[in-house]
This record gives sequence, structure tokens and C-alpha cells, in this order.
Amino acid sequence: MKHSVVLIGMICAILLPRQFAQAQLPQRLGAWELRENEAASGKYPPRMDAVRFDAFGAKRVWGVYRRAREEMTVLLAECETRERAFGLFGAAAQGMRHGIVGDAFSMERAAQHIHYGPFYLYISASGRGARVAEDLILGLKRALFNRADCYASDIPLPIDDRVLGSELYIPPDGRAWGELLLPGLEPVMPLIRGRAAWIARYDIRDAKAQRLLVSLPMRSVEALKALEAGIIERYATEGTADEDCRLASFLWRTYIIHILPGKGRLFIAVVPARDSEGCAWAGRADDE
Repeated sequence: MKHSVVLIGMICAILLPRQFAQAQLPQRLGAWELRENEAASGKYPPRMDAVRFDAFGAKRVWGVYRRAREEMTVLLAECETRERAFGLFGAAAQGMRHGIVGDAFSMERAAQHIHYGPFYLYISASGRGARVAEDLILGLKRALFNRADCYASDIPLPIDDRVLGSELYIPPDGRAWGELLLPGLEPVMPLIRGRAAWIARYDIRDAKAQRLLVSLPMRSVEALKALEAGIIERYATEGTADEDCRLASFLWRTYIIHILPGKGRLFIAVVPARDSEGCAWAGRADDE
């Protein structure tokens, strides 16, 4: 009987999801000591607010670390998944972004945005000419690694010609879309706003223009077909069908929109109207 109880406990530990508790900052990291620490109500990185944070389901705390005369302010947010944390990082970091899902960063003047597993960190240094301390970043990562699976992987979109740093994840919450502008998608924004989406831009070889690829994960074939039909109807009303492409394609303003059902997701590819290879490129979206 005792062995049965132990076995049941082990199975439950494997099957039950990771407990999503309030993230906490370590009291000491090497020579760095946490002097102030409290819930981060009313404190956000630049250009962010409560609405955007809540849309990503982030629980957050903030604190001030000091070492001699150095001072670093840290905001730590924990999300239910690393994809949501990656999305929050992408929404907050306005500069050049580097890395992949689970391990990415973006540097600003005297500040740094960091995505690590299901966590998002914003660290700012105080004082003239101050820089974010690398040893503090490493110490925080080591502490966070023990709380959750902080592995990393690429996004589920093709890698060839992808503009690195353009990748975005939007969780299924209309607030997370914010003021995001995606030229070419205006007719269908009412249909896709509020859905989860992976988004990336792609370079066109020997051209200055770019392509846009949106992947909408779907839970069932029926839901995928219904959304596909709704999107096709919107573009059919707004634009002109492109009969030279085997995909459902429409000319809308200066873009051609290609719609492709994939394995458990629906793709929308937006390419310049003059892009002669756009149809063939969109048709390979589900090959990765």
C-alpha cells in the first residue's frame, strides 16, 4: 500500500502542471544585496502598462540590488509559459532583439530586457555612465533556472530569410495585440485579434521589401476551416482574387495576401504585389 501511494504521488508530480506562484527575487547574489523588494504595482518598463502586462498573464515583483556604490533596479515577471514570456519580452523591448524562445535579450541605454524560460526581466542601472552588471544577470539566471524549465528553442516558423529579431508571439488575449500595426491584415484584424499568433518578417532576396508571415494555431480542423472561410470572405469582399496562384490569394491595395491551411494552424502571408515569388514562398510555409 505504501509503495502504491508513493507511485501515485510520482505520477501526479509528472502529470500536474508546474505551480505558477508569485516570482521572487533572491536576497543575495554574490556581492549584490537586495535592499528593496515589493510587488511591482504601478512599476513597468518604459512604454509598458498594466493592460499589456495583464494580457500576457504576468506576475511581477521589483527590487533594488546594491553593491558598494552600484545600484540596479530589477523588475521580474513570471508567465505561465515561456511563449508568453517571449511575447511579453517582444512587446517591451523596442530595440534590436537577439536570441530565441526561452533565451533572448535586448539592450538599451543603461538598461536591458531579458527573456529566460517563462521569465521576463527588465534591469536598469542608476548613475551617469552606468551599465547593467553582467554578473547580476548571470546570478539571476542561475536562480531562475532552479524554478522552471529554462530550455530554449526556435519559433515554429521557417528560418530561411527570416529577419532575426522580428519574431513575435501574441497570446490569445485581445489586449496583447495593443496597437500592433500589420500592414495588409487590416481587413481581417477583427477576426484574428484575440487569437494566439506567431509572427515574423522575411527578407526578399535582391530586394529592399519584406514579406510578413502570420501563423494562427488552431485546436481543431473545424475551427481552422471556419476561420479560413471567414478570412477568405473578408479579402474577397475587399480585394481581387489572384488567379495565378494555387493558394487562396487576393490583391489588396499594394499587397497580395496568401492563405494556407497547415498542420494545426492557419497561415496568412502578406507579400508585396510585385513579388513574383510570393505565392511559391507562401506555399512552403508549412514545410519547416
